[in-house]
Amino acid sequence: MSDFGFTSVLYDARTVQPGMSGVGRYTLSLLTALAALPGAPPLRALFLKETLDTARHDPALKNVELIESPVSHEDHPAGDVWLRTQMKKMVRPGEVYHGPAFIIPGGRQPFARVVTVHDLFVFTHPRFFSLKFRTWMRWKICRACRFAERIIVPTETVKQQLIERSCAPAEKIHAIFEAPDTTDPVWDAASRPGGEALQKVFKETTTDGRPRLLTVGTMDPRKDIATARAACVRLAERMPVDWIWVGGPGPIPDDSSEALKTEAARRGFRAVGHIPGREIPRALEAADLYVTCSRTEGFGIPLVEAQAAGRPIVASDLPVHREVAGDAALYFPEGDAAALAELLARLLADPAGRRELGQRGRARAHLFSWHNAATQTLQAYREAQRCFERNQ
Repeated sequence: MSDFGFTSVLYDARTVQPGMSGVGRYTLSLLTALAALPGAPPLRALFLKETLDTARHDPALKNVELIESPVSHEDHPAGDVWLRTQMKKMVRPGEVYHGPAFIIPGGRQPFARVVTVHDLFVFTHPRFFSLKFRTWMRWKICRACRFAERIIVPTETVKQQLIERSCAPAEKIHAIFEAPDTTDPVWDAASRPGGEALQKVFKETTTDGRPRLLTVGTMDPRKDIATARAACVRLAERMPVDWIWVGGPGPIPDDSSEALKTEAARRGFRAVGHIPGREIPRALEAADLYVTCSRTEGFGIPLVEAQAAGRPIVASDLPVHREVAGDAALYFPEGDAAALAELLARLLADPAGRRELGQRGRARAHLFSWHNAATQTLQAYREAQRCFERNQ
């Protein structure tokens, strides 16, 4: 046994792939931060066959042992059976297993388990999911929380949601802030083409002094693109703006009406699709405001990126947004396009107010770093191993 209290970590990185979601980017960013810790424990990571070559070219993973997984993270139920029955053959004695995307091997296992639960959308906002999916996902989350020795969540908000639903006791849960995306450009280079290049997007938007608003998120009802479009139409009646929405289609179809899409586009709203993660800081630098209309979030990495860039933030009034953005944002009632348009108009007319919000954001930026997240995650591994040994 090493000084860490365990021999090594087997890290499930099967969600890491070109064009990955926020969960995939969390998984990769945390893995590279763990690998960069001084005196880091030995790390082994499961990758899909089709992503192994890209992982080998990522310099941040040079000290990580890469292992090919024969089963996708999305393969159900065969993948769940494989995880439960075959993982015990892959985990070494004294090794901690970390499932950073909701799922871990179930049942009794001969190793300590840590799981990351990013959100509880299937509990808090069931209307966004099919009955079959939310039933299955609720079961998987509750099962993971039951069998894991330690649970990682991104905010105190999600921690309280788990406790309130009796999914896990407080002492089992670590609330660990995430941080701005740090994935190597090698992953963006391997992505499938999508959206428009940032330079083209900004070239085609006006340069006549119009305020530029930016939102980053998938185009689906959870991110509430419909309220953003409606607010843009109302705001344009008072002042011309360019509102750029960055993000591809989400798992749930955009519920904006065709009439609203057309009118919003006429008024300066542009949904430009996916752009590489490395371009997001440049997009923020060119924006006057960052806006998020989300109806639900587990964390919200774009908020942290906006704070690091010193951008003033306008956000829907969710507990998780207040936890992450604090006094670096102004808040509007969720789903209220009129209130959002009014708040944006006031802030756009107040340069001093925008500067103050941006300064508050920069002052908060130190709260969010992958080094801090990795250090706290290492502590969760230690506790998980001690808990496992006590219960043997």
